[in-house]
Amino acid sequence: MSYHDRGNIIFCDVPGIGETQSRDEDYIPLYQSLFTECDLIIWVIKSDDRAYAEIQKTLREVNSETPLMFALSNADKIAPTKGWNWETMQPSLEQETNLKLKEHEVSKELKISTNNIVAFACDDENENRNYNLKVLLEKIMLLLPNKTKASFYKATSEEAKSEESKRTTQKGTLDYIFENLGKIVAPFVPLVSKLVVEVLTEKDSLKKIFDTGLEFFKKFSK
Repeated sequence: MSYHDRGNIIFCDVPGIGETQSRDEDYIPLYQSLFTECDLIIWVIKSDDRAYAEIQKTLREVNSETPLMFALSNADKIAPTKGWNWETMQPSLEQETNLKLKEHEVSKELKISTNNIVAFACDDENENRNYNLKVLLEKIMLLLPNKTKASFYKATSEEAKSEESKRTTQKGTLDYIFENLGKIVAPFVPLVSKLVVEVLTEKDSLKKIFDTGLEFFKKFSK
């Protein structure tokens, strides 16, 4: 298991299942403890992998409520492999069809929405050349809690960003701010109420309200 600290974000890479039964038995408790601490679980499986039994078993035993998505790696390995265009990093029409079928297969076998599944590929020799990396980020941004969207987006490489993921980040962040506005303002309500009562009992109250409000915001903006 390895941790990758990116400032406000921690990526946790855990060992995969299916090597041996004894190791799987050790990994399940690890998954159970970690998954509860995560904001999002990204389960990576190869696009040409059809072994679902161990994943099904693990999901049943872990039974986590943390948002989950499946990233299907090595999209270029989907049949027919000769159809992949390495110059444009795009699948052939037949491969594209088979990738869609693969997503529906994973959805059915693992009981997860196709909205939470995306196939992608990367060029090992040039990390800037990829297929569907922007789509992968868009789906991640949709699934992440609003409170973590901005931090994750900021830590992401520019090559993976899109207008869609940017909009999702902005909306989610604003929603989080407004949802928690009460918690932010609440500590100051008694002080503001007291000031208003004092001001309204004096002459020239409108001018006093303005002056007091100005001083109040100056005080808390420092």
